[in-house]
Amino acid sequence: MDLADRMIEVASCLCAQIITDGSPEPCFCGVVPGDSVVLAYATDCESRDGMAWVRLISMYPSSTLGEQAFVPGNCTGGIGAEVELGIVRSYPVSGDGEEPPPAVLEEIVRQQVKDAMTLYRTVLCCSSLPSKDVIVGVYTPTPILGGLAGGTISVTVGV
Repeated sequence: MDLADRMIEVASCLCAQIITDGSPEPCFCGVVPGDSVVLAYATDCESRDGMAWVRLISMYPSSTLGEQAFVPGNCTGGIGAEVELGIVRSYPVSGDGEEPPPAVLEEIVRQQVKDAMTLYRTVLCCSSLPSKDVIVGVYTPTPILGGLAGGTISVTVGV
């Protein structure tokens, strides 16, 4: 299975894990190309909320998982890749620029933490990511942009 197929499988695992964890189904859940995520898909639906994705961050020559090979003639070694998994949800913003009340902020944080756990469970439980071929990175919150809040994790995989 090549890297693109693995990423598509991981996206399928992520979409299923969101439902298994009892979170709202996102407007979009799948793979995305590019050096950043266009969040336009996160708000284009009526009954669902947010966006979940899998994206390639980088690829590099590697003979040891997680380490770039800096040796001449490394064409016989393997390839390592960094892949991003992410989830964002809508963040209520009033027209007058007033922040939501503390109770609403607490609910946003609860969903953010729940989604972070969903990202980790996806990596740990998806059969397309055997544990011996994966290094799980840290969860990083995304900037609050356009009424969306959430976060990402990076995963190092051997190709």
